[in-house]
Amino acid sequence: MTSEQDKPGISATVAFVTIACLVGLAIAGSVFIILIRPDASATFSNTIIIMIGIAISFAGTLGIIAPVARRVKTVEKQTNGTLSVLLQRNRDLVDALHQNGVPLPEEKRNEP
Repeated sequence: MTSEQDKPGISATVAFVTIACLVGLAIAGSVFIILIRPDASATFSNTIIIMIGIAISFAGTLGIIAPVARRVKTVEKQTNGTLSVLLQRNRDLVDALHQNGVPLPEEKRNEP
């Protein structure tokens, strides 16, 4: 069973079909408005263009965010959400090098 974190983001096909349906409804609505009330067609067309633009922007944003979120979840799984073990190991190794007299990059930069 998949957890909430394992669910994929928005599919490109779903986004395309949704936008295509919105455009189809907008065209049908435009034809209906032109036949019923031609004086309101300009206002309706502008509103539809803005709404479709917002929907496309939203789908594009989700399409960009979904792969990044999957990568973040992968990193969280691999590190168990924390890097404390790696950082402690790194500190231990730096201390061991320092005790054996190995010059560290920070010490080289501070020397005159």
